[in-house]
Amino acid sequence: MNPSLKLKSLLFLGLTVLLLACQNKKAMEFKHALDVQERKVTHMLIGKTASESRKLEYLIDDDFDRAIAVVNEQHQEFNKAIASVNALDTRNLPKATDLQQSKIAYYQSLKNLHVYAGEEIEQQKLIYHAKGKAKDEAQDELIRLAKAKQALYEKVYQAEETLYKALAEFDEANGL
Repeated sequence: MNPSLKLKSLLFLGLTVLLLACQNKKAMEFKHALDVQERKVTHMLIGKTASESRKLEYLIDDDFDRAIAVVNEQHQEFNKAIASVNALDTRNLPKATDLQQSKIAYYQSLKNLHVYAGEEIEQQKLIYHAKGKAKDEAQDELIRLAKAKQALYEKVYQAEETLYKALAEFDEANGL
């Protein structure tokens, strides 16, 4: 083989490896940014001092207004997580946009589920203060809300399934 051709081949091979290494690094950074948001959302929902725990404590104490304030807090936290994921750069990363959109849809479905609790809490507040027929009607409405909540859980399950499929495709496309 001609020395000039060997040099060109090695140079091409070296540039290819370098380009792939940069792609993997960018893909790893993208996944890390998604993981950071996931940890924040997880901490918000199930951490020791998480908002979900505080909301339940307020409900146990029949402090409905503070429980609703926590739901509003969660709404804002989900919005921040969604905005952070949406702001991530997906250029030149195969399957990154699909993963990004799947993550946003997943957080949106979780947000809808957790914010829906605000309607249930309002209904519990009505039940707590109502008497007679008004109390019965408020309890019936709470049961209706609980049944409707099942559809929100189903959307979370579907979004989670789509997310994990997109994550696997992203990993495969980026050699991770």
